[in-house]
Amino acid sequence: MRYLLLFLLLASICGCASQPISIAASKAVPQSRILSTPVKIATNLEDGGHIVIVRDPISGGKGPRLRLSLDGQAVADLEPTERYEVFLPEGEYILSIIPIPNRLSQFTATETAVTVKKGQEYRFRAGYASFNFFLQRTAL
Repeated sequence: MRYLLLFLLLASICGCASQPISIAASKAVPQSRILSTPVKIATNLEDGGHIVIVRDPISGGKGPRLRLSLDGQAVADLEPTERYEVFLPEGEYILSIIPIPNRLSQFTATETAVTVKKGQEYRFRAGYASFNFFLQRTAL
């Protein structure tokens, strides 16, 4: 009985982690879940940098939506395998995610900073591991 409980505990922990997904395998966030346009925006790589955030799929379930914010402004709600893209002028920005709904304030926002330079692309992945959501740079 003790081994069965240990197995179930390990399976539940391992079964909820997200797996990386490439940009090519992702799909754009539908317009219905784009919440706003960032205050600062560029139109191409000549005017600024390109930011791409991809939401990893979660093995063992769908998981909650992740609300993506840029400098504190909510811009999109991401489902697993979706991506959000934006061109931004040069400068420093804070990207953050938080699951919604966030019942009982179980999770805190996860943030990362990025310094955008003209002509550069910045790729991030949003996922789940070790009982928390993360947002990190990626090469995928």
